[in-house]
Amino acid sequence: MRHCWCCLQDFDLCMPCYDKLGHPHKMDRLGFELEDGTGNISGVAACAADEAGEQKAMAGLSAQEARRRSIQTCLQSLVHACHCRDANCRLITCQKMKRLIQHSNACRRKNTGICPVCKQLIALCCYHAKMCDIPKCPVPYCCAIKEKLETESRTATEADAADATTNGHHAAWHGSGH
Repeated sequence: MRHCWCCLQDFDLCMPCYDKLGHPHKMDRLGFELEDGTGNISGVAACAADEAGEQKAMAGLSAQEARRRSIQTCLQSLVHACHCRDANCRLITCQKMKRLIQHSNACRRKNTGICPVCKQLIALCCYHAKMCDIPKCPVPYCCAIKEKLETESRTATEADAADATTNGHHAAWHGSGH
């Protein structure tokens, strides 16, 4: 799956469509090697589910539903890996996700936004943070993202209240015959 970060709405293309149709903007591969080029889920993106079962389940789904399920599967794998204290965890997806987190911790390019691995991990952490209600969550970036989202929400609420007050005074001014 390829994702365009430039388009205002979510815009994704499966690999065959991307190869066939292209896109005017640069598109990043989504889901940590989500597909193997044939439309099958593989690699790191096979995240937490039984890979063969998940691929069969995704075969008949729309691209949007397949993407949603893939993200959900990766979120489950991320949460597991962040809580797992077993250095020899037998879940291959746990090991892969732990390596992604280690990469992100050591990556020097993540702050410039040019590391595609870190970019995808941070995007996954954003999805997680929007739903997370754990105060000291161990998922990377979760607490910082939640704090930023709360600040943005407060700012938007304050701006809406200010607009409503201004519009109320404006309506009262015009409504009184002035």
